[in-house]
Amino acid sequence: MGSKSKDNLIDKLFEFALSASQQLQDEIDECKKRGEDRPDLKALLQDGESAINLFMQENVISKMEEMFDAGASDDEAPKSDEIQYQPKSGMCLSCKHEFDDCSSLNFKEMPVIEKYKHEGADHCVVKCSNHKRYTGS
Repeated sequence: MGSKSKDNLIDKLFEFALSASQQLQDEIDECKKRGEDRPDLKALLQDGESAINLFMQENVISKMEEMFDAGASDDEAPKSDEIQYQPKSGMCLSCKHEFDDCSSLNFKEMPVIEKYKHEGADHCVVKCSNHKRYTGS
């Protein structure tokens, strides 16, 4: 994988982490407006911010680059004309399946919440049909 591709992927991962953190903060703010206290969401936000700080450390980035060098080639990346489907990250953060591997789920068949373009590629954010709200028990 070329250096430019690695840098691009690292940037995308970092953007995703920041976006997920912002969505979680927005959900916490909405709960406050409704008079709800959500310590579970606050703990997730704190964990996410810790992960972002760790991600920014040089040794983590170096290890990621080593993994990419040993992994897929540039031609295995999705083509820009393919639509990329992803679950709404806020749903993942509140789901009892949060730490499960959901890559086998068919996101293409799930209801689309939002569509956007990023670097010329179409992306669809979907409502996960396998979502089960985490209740803390």
